[in-house]
Amino acid sequence: MRAIILIIILSVATWIIVYLSKQHLTTPYSITFAPAFQLAGLATENVNKLVSRVLPINDLDEKQLGEVILAKKGIDLQEKHTAYLNNVLKELQKFKKKPFKYYIVFVDLSFVNAHALPGGVIVIYSGLLKVLHSESELAAIIAHEMGHIELNHCLDGVKFELAAKKIHSEVLGNIADLAIEFLLRHSFSKTQEDAADEYSFNLLLQSKYDVQGVAKAFQALYDHEKESEFRGKSQLKVTDPIRDYFMSHPYLIMRLQKFTAKSDRFYKNNPQKRYIGVKNLKNMKPFINDPYPDEWTN
Repeated sequence: MRAIILIIILSVATWIIVYLSKQHLTTPYSITFAPAFQLAGLATENVNKLVSRVLPINDLDEKQLGEVILAKKGIDLQEKHTAYLNNVLKELQKFKKKPFKYYIVFVDLSFVNAHALPGGVIVIYSGLLKVLHSESELAAIIAHEMGHIELNHCLDGVKFELAAKKIHSEVLGNIADLAIEFLLRHSFSKTQEDAADEYSFNLLLQSKYDVQGVAKAFQALYDHEKESEFRGKSQLKVTDPIRDYFMSHPYLIMRLQKFTAKSDRFYKNNPQKRYIGVKNLKNMKPFINDPYPDEWTN
């Protein structure tokens, strides 16, 4: 089924490319089919959920799985980075729906990345903290990872992997190992990333953080990507439908533009002060403990 869908998508994409090339259109970016593939991903995501829900592994308890994962990853809540991140998390998990507490595991590696795991476990690498500029940007990233958990992307992915491996009953510790290995190795789909982006923006709306934090986080990641060995990947220079289909994340520039526009519309319709937190991130003192009077939007 996936092969048929891919063939249809590529056939339509090829026709569009030929048609547009004959129109001699000019745009700021080359043509990209990433948004269309993002919509098409909804069908695949729903199939994955359907398969995972009709199997015996449905009884997998996410709360228990999260506790085992947390024990395996290890967490020192007294370590300053871990303490700071989990204090920022406190402000955000007030709005969660899942019946368990969230924790952030800090990993001192230069990766500019974060991961979500089932049961409320979020992994953040030190490299990410060095790229971001404010606590509102950090809150946006944390909220994005919470979105993957709250929207069941993590648990559905693990269930589907267990189904693919035909593991219907297994020791919870072994399932936790599989979950960690699987989710740290694989990315979520463009469709799921977009849903987590939306969740992040909506969660920041409920909090006191600057909703521009979502767009500014993408700006920070985009600027870093341009300067890194991956230079140019986030810029749409060459039309490539195959690349657009197989890339896991939507383009950073598209995410940046989308949420810049959303935050601009919000402030236009809802003029209000929200918290930025540049000093909080720099000093590693969370907003909930140290709200600086000059850190609010105008």
